Amino acid sequence: MPQSDIDLKPSKFFELQPPKAKILLLACGALAREIVDITQANGWQGFAIQCLPAKWHNTPQFIVPALRDKIRANKHLYEKLFVLYGDCGTGGQLDAMLREEDVERIAGPHCYSFYTGNETFAAHKAKSAKFP
Repeated sequence: MPQSDIDLKPSKFFELQPPKAKILLLACGALAREIVDITQANGWQGFAIQCLPAKWHNTPQFIVPALRDKIRANKHLYEKLFVLYGDCGTGGQLDAMLREEDVERIAGPHCYSFYTGNETFAAHKAKSAKFP
């Protein structure tokens, strides 16, 4: 597998900025490796990527303000912005902010649900909730 052009150490901000990018993907650092690998493996030059630290799942109060700042700092630079984040403990605050900013996100309760699929994640969560 080719080595990525960006630093993917935990708790850092990650960025990939192809010169012809017209779409900005604002993503969770927990998804960074996969997003960068897919983008680079397919030679997709139309996507810029900025990731926030994965460890913010432990402090979800940082997610919404940071994404709002990223959106406002970049909205005029790209044709479209997408957020690659689940709700991740924001209690609906992420979706409310995204509606205000007119930005879409991928559906899901948590970034880690994207690895198993949202239905499998929900079934596992429901099953584990029955056994305290």
